Amino acid sequence: MSYFLELRIHEYENANLRTTKSIRAFMAIYFSSRSKFKNSKIAFRKMTAEERLKKLQEMEAQKPGDAFLNYAIALEYVNAGNDNEAQTIFEALLQKNSDYIATYYQFGKLLERNGVNEKAIIVYKRGVELAKQINDKKNLGELNEALMMLEE
Repeated sequence: MSYFLELRIHEYENANLRTTKSIRAFMAIYFSSRSKFKNSKIAFRKMTAEERLKKLQEMEAQKPGDAFLNYAIALEYVNAGNDNEAQTIFEALLQKNSDYIATYYQFGKLLERNGVNEKAIIVYKRGVELAKQINDKKNLGELNEALMMLEE
């Protein structure tokens, strides 16, 4: 892996990606550095949801337990409407990588959509605690806002 690619991966892992659009942009950068995708910087963006999911799963198989890849897979499941599979991955991610702050917001939103508000509140509160510990003001604000909206 090139130094540039390692740097880009580090930047995106620390950017706390929240949207599939951002993940697609990251993956386009990732794949554009790979030899078979040299001529297509937007290869990942042009993939279908199933193709993106399959590619992410292949990458995760090579790096088992990678927090970013598991997070990206969970978001693909959310976008595909497969909330049960996404929830399973989010729960496993929080057990293995409880310091992956981006998970708390997205998992909380998924629980809210499914009417599991009590569990969403717990997830948001855990995220708030983590954000305070690591002094992440951006995520702290987003998690506090989500929590306030839900508790009203």
